[in-house]
Amino acid sequence: MRFGSFHGLIAGAVGLMLLTGSSSTASAQSSTVITGRVVSEAGSPVVGATISVEATQFSATTGADGRYTLVVPGTKRGPAEVSLRLIGYKLSRKSVTLAGTPASIDWTMAAQVTQLTGITVTALSIQREKTTIGTSQQTLDGA
Repeated sequence: MRFGSFHGLIAGAVGLMLLTGSSSTASAQSSTVITGRVVSEAGSPVVGATISVEATQFSATTGADGRYTLVVPGTKRGPAEVSLRLIGYKLSRKSVTLAGTPASIDWTMAAQVTQLTGITVTALSIQREKTTIGTSQQTLDGA
């Protein structure tokens, strides 16, 4: 009798592991994958731009061809803001629905021109050795 109970316990544990494993596989399959391309106003690829889902840690960076792939796990659902950032360009935002289906967002980045009004140069922690310049005097008598 005890042997049968042990078999039932093992079968239940294996069933639970299979059930748990299949639910995590379903979550992994329902990730939202956002792909796209980032170009400048001139149409050339923008390298090194960061695309991120606001209020999360999920982000991607554009490659040499300006393309990116951003994967957001299935635990994140609903409307979200996606932002595009790169120094020298204006910040851009677009809305997307995270629903476990693929999404495509292409971007055209506009340059951000900033006029500098001045430059301040500071010299912190520079130490110089103090030196004394000596002088000597000679009197020449021509007589």
